Amino acid sequence: METENIHSNILSEQQTIEELIRDYQTTQSAIRWPIEAELEAAVKVSYRNQLATQLVHESAEVISRRYVYMTDAAMNELVDLVERKLLKQPLHGYGIELGSGCALLAAVAAKRENVKAVLGLEVCENFDVLIEIVAASVLGDDAAKVIPVIGSFDDLKIPDNSLDFAVEHDSLHHSDDLPRSMTECARVLKPGGVLICFDRCHPNSVTDDDVNALLDHVYSASFLKANGYPTDVVLTRRDNGEHEYRLFEWQAAAKAAALDFTHHCEFHKRITFKKAAKGLLSLLPKPIGEKLGAKRNTDFRTTRQWGSQRLSALRSNHASILAPKQTTVMIFTKPK
Repeated sequence: METENIHSNILSEQQTIEELIRDYQTTQSAIRWPIEAELEAAVKVSYRNQLATQLVHESAEVISRRYVYMTDAAMNELVDLVERKLLKQPLHGYGIELGSGCALLAAVAAKRENVKAVLGLEVCENFDVLIEIVAASVLGDDAAKVIPVIGSFDDLKIPDNSLDFAVEHDSLHHSDDLPRSMTECARVLKPGGVLICFDRCHPNSVTDDDVNALLDHVYSASFLKANGYPTDVVLTRRDNGEHEYRLFEWQAAAKAAALDFTHHCEFHKRITFKKAAKGLLSLLPKPIGEKLGAKRNTDFRTTRQWGSQRLSALRSNHASILAPKQTTVMIFTKPK
């Protein structure tokens, strides 16, 4: 009877990280924590589960591009930038990716030499196989350093002060109660542990009316098709679990969680030389420019932006942080 319970991997009581790793290595199946029935049945969860079933036979690269819109190399660069420019020391020890999806960020973090293991925590149960596919692609023989966990980031079944770091990529803005989610994360972080968020953070000048307008936006049929959703439904961003948190809301959640808000900065998407060159070609007569590779959605403004980025990089005191993706980076630290 005990063996059957272990192999079901449904764990309602807290377990240490070492115990979770041992269970995963023994059963070779995802750890499963109980999820509130309302959350498990939510539209945003059921539709993402449908997408997962469509992606299960794809390569790790296709899965990452479809779900995260990034490659492992681009994600690795994001983490490198944070380690070099914002953290006092590189990632190490045990970590968790909150709302991991296919766990690309977890796998990239686990690739660090001093990282022992990372939990890839995802609420959508059908992502367990995708997590393993991506981990195997990024980590090879070390794929078991990523532990697939199906559960909610509002109810982490691990003891207080268990983790050295937590990371998330565009997931916490899906939290229906940001203070609650960050408080639960803070509970499992060790003193001095960090929460690194690559996420959406609107300025405080964004009004409540602005937020409601964003959330009431109805997805196009092309978006629904691309994300594996039924194309005959009316789905708003609100229905899909989106939230538009502003800086003061992130600050309030951090305060509620007793976390120090240690960094808040913008990563700006780097313009490649290739794209800048195509922008330059757009100055030529249209038939000639298109024949040489100019794209209709690229013009000379792209070239000017590339030049501005290069000049900014030369002025080290005023340099922007250029990255593969435009994103806000926020770092929260648990006081020692």
